[in-house]
This record gives sequence, C-alpha cells and structure tokens, in this order.
Amino acid sequence: RVLTPDLIEEVLAPPEFEETYEIDSTPDVRQPIAILTKMRLEVLRHVNESWGFKERFAKSPLHICNDSGNLYDMIDMLITTPIPFPYVHLCKFLLLIFLISVPLIIDADEGFFANVMVPSCVSMSLLGIDAIATEIENPYGDDANDLDVTGAIAALEAECMLFLELCGDERAADAFMFYDIPEALQEAGPRSPHQFVCLRSQVRLDATQKSLLADDAALAACSN
Repeated sequence: RVLTPDLIEEVLAPPEFEETYEIDSTPDVRQPIAILTKMRLEVLRHVNESWGFKERFAKSPLHICNDSGNLYDMIDMLITTPIPFPYVHLCKFLLLIFLISVPLIIDADEGFFANVMVPSCVSMSLLGIDAIATEIENPYGDDANDLDVTGAIAALEAECMLFLELCGDERAADAFMFYDIPEALQEAGPRSPHQFVCLRSQVRLDATQKSLLADDAALAACSN
C-alpha cells in the first residue's frame, strides 16, 4: 500500500471497540491490611499525649503491626502460589519407579523378611509421606486437618473482652458485645465458634434479643 495521508490517519486513529466496559475505580483493600493500617494510625495518634504514652514506647506496637503485615503477605503468597504440576508429576513418577525397581534388585535367597516386609514398609512410608505432604500443602481452609483459624480468632476475642473486664474499663467493655453467628454461616464441626465480638452501636437487635441482653446484664450485675 502507498503511504498516503488517509492511511496515516487510519493507522493513528484510536481503535473502535464494539463493546464498552465499565471500570470500577473505587479504592479497595483487604480487611487485615485495613485493620493493621488503622492500628498504626491509632498508635501514632496517641503518642506524646497526656492520656497516651511516650514516643519511645511506640516502637513495640508498630513493630508488631509490621510483623503481622509480613506474616499476612507470606500466608497470602502460600495460598495463591500453586506448586507446578510438572514437578508434582515428576515426583510421583520417580516414586513409582523407585517402588517398582526396589524389589527387583533384592536377592530372592534373602528370605521373606527382606523380599516382602522391607519393601512393604518402605512403600508405606514413602506413600504416607507423599500423602501427608499433599494434605499440608495448604493448611488454610475448612477441612478437618486444616489450621483452626476461626477458633483462634474467637479465643483472641474472648481474651480481649476478659482483659477489658479485668482492667476495669467498663466503658470499653460496654462498647462491645458477643453476637450469635447465623446458622447459615456457621461451620460444621465441634470446634467452630458460634459467636463473634462486634461493636454494640453497629448491631440492630429485635425485641427478643434486647430482652435477652437485658437479662444477661441483670445477672452480671447481681453476680458482681
């Protein structure tokens, strides 16, 4: 084709798409990162205040927040980074070749123990290690052998509420409450929590729940 002004305009013209796509530009961040950012801001907000603490004491909580962020990044990388399938197939193929070839090199005159028991024990051991490695490849999830993350969170929430009660900060303790997890969202299993801590101001209660909370508060006042 001959280089003409019309050809230049055709090449430089922006492409025309038949479909248009809407792009969401709303700022978004994962909840753990948002919580750690808020904790850092709160630590820095109370530095050198009359009700707060000195600047030299802010290093420890900021260091904990930094370590927590690094651990979260490592967990995210562990979950989102898959093991290459060729590597998995190679390992299983080499394991199969080893298990098949071991009995062939054992002298038949060695007896029953050397020809049957030893290869069987070696096979069960290697296959068991392979099965365990497959199970613990990603320990985060809802399976029975996964880490109990929700249980650890529930224990942390209970300990935080206990600390507020022990230190006598009634205002902070009254600002939070335990809320029942809906049955549709509860995980199956005896170790799954049934309650979580939330801000009292962000909970909408019906008449039955309000009466139950009032009864609990009355019982707590009588016990004190």
